[in-house]
Amino acid sequence: MWRNDPPSSLGHRGRAGSANAAVKTSSTSAPALTPTIPVYPTTVAGLADFTQLSRVLPKYYPGNQLLKFARTRQWKTRFIVMSSPVQPNGTLSSSHSSRPTPTAAPTVSYLHLFKSNNPSERELERLEINEDSVVFVNENNEEISGRRSVLRVGGVDCGAMKKDLNVEEGGRTMWLLQVSDQQELQRWISVIKNSVLGQRYDTLILFFTVLVRNSSAICGHTTYPT
Repeated sequence: MWRNDPPSSLGHRGRAGSANAAVKTSSTSAPALTPTIPVYPTTVAGLADFTQLSRVLPKYYPGNQLLKFARTRQWKTRFIVMSSPVQPNGTLSSSHSSRPTPTAAPTVSYLHLFKSNNPSERELERLEINEDSVVFVNENNEEISGRRSVLRVGGVDCGAMKKDLNVEEGGRTMWLLQVSDQQELQRWISVIKNSVLGQRYDTLILFFTVLVRNSSAICGHTTYPT
C-alpha cells in the first residue's frame, strides 16, 4: 500500500486546456510548442501520444444495496487510460529521475474512462492525478462488493456528468478498479505513484528555486553598516 499525506502545492497545477498561452512575435523562429493532453471529453485516439497505461477493467459504482441485482450492477467493464504530459524532450513524464528541471508548476496526469477501446469512443469520465493524489489497495485485500484486488485511486473529478458516480473520501474523488492480475496491479500502482512523486518533486524544486532567487535578490540590495 502506498498512501501518505502530501506537501502543500506551489501555485497552480498545470492542467491541459486550462488557459491559452500568449504568443510573442520575434525576429527569431519560436520554439516548437510541447503537445498538451486534450481537454475533456476527448477520444481514445486523441490520447495516443500521451497514453502511459491502458486496459479494460471493471470499475466500481456505488449503488443501492437493497435493490435486486444491485451488487452486479455496481461493477461495469470500462476501458481505462492513464495519460501523462509530454516533456520538452518528447518523452512522457513518469518519475522524478527522468524529469528535467521544472520551470513552471507541475503538470498533472489523468485517468480517462471510455465505454470501449474503439479509437472514436468519447470520454465519459476523467480523474486528475496531482501531487495530492493517493493510490493503494485495501488493507488485507479487503473485499469490495464481492471483489478483491481493487485498486483505489484518489484525485480530482473533472469529467463525470453525475457526481454520485464515484466514491468521495477525504475530499478526493476515488476510482475503484479491479485489477485481478497481480503483476498488472503493481504496474498501475507504480506508474501512478511515480507520477504523484514526480509532481511533488517538481513542486519542491520550484519552491527552493524561488527561495534561492529571492534570497539572492535581498542580499544583493542589502547595505551593511561600516
